[in-house]
Amino acid sequence: MVEGSWILGIIDLGTEEAPNPIEDFRFEICPNNSRDGQTLLALIIKHVEKGSTIITDCWKGYNGLEENGFEHLLVN
Repeated sequence: MVEGSWILGIIDLGTEEAPNPIEDFRFEICPNNSRDGQTLLALIIKHVEKGSTIITDCWKGYNGLEENGFEHLLVN
């Protein structure tokens, strides 16, 4: 087991019409070192505008983003 904290990283790439030239980075330490869906969704809602496209890996904690107003694309 590795000691440390889980971090959620967010990169704002902008849109096709208006790419973000500086790529805005945000990082959040997951409260209580939890990376379940409820925790991740709360952090995403805090930083990401509804209707945005979110690209994640296939971690089950990201399930349900579409039901909460986001477009969700997966990378395996």
